Amino acid sequence: MSTKHSKGPWKVEHSGYSHTSFLIHAGEGVDLSTNPVKYGTNPIAEVFDKTGVMGTVDTGDVFDQGQYNAALIAAAPELLEEFKKVLQYAQDVDMTGLTKRFQLELRALFKRSELVIDKAEGRS
Repeated sequence: MSTKHSKGPWKVEHSGYSHTSFLIHAGEGVDLSTNPVKYGTNPIAEVFDKTGVMGTVDTGDVFDQGQYNAALIAAAPELLEEFKKVLQYAQDVDMTGLTKRFQLELRALFKRSELVIDKAEGRS
């Protein structure tokens, strides 16, 4: 099945407009080191820190929630594809010898996983 979302990988960069704004770019050809947003790449999304203020994590590194959210979003195409592979592999495993309860729990997990995939692919 072909995907309907923008082709990955997706990459993140500061927007250049705000310390708390990050742009997500899609596609193999995006090279942010030579073609940053100010030179005309077309972002697919912009993510903001909900507080609008830079934060500090325990390590002292300056990051904000927007950057973490943007990183998670940018990983979405790869996460989805790998999750689908893991699910398919798990569904193909022979359940003979597993307790009935464990089989039921696995089937319920498979169903929830399929629902998450449907959500990610816009079918729910």
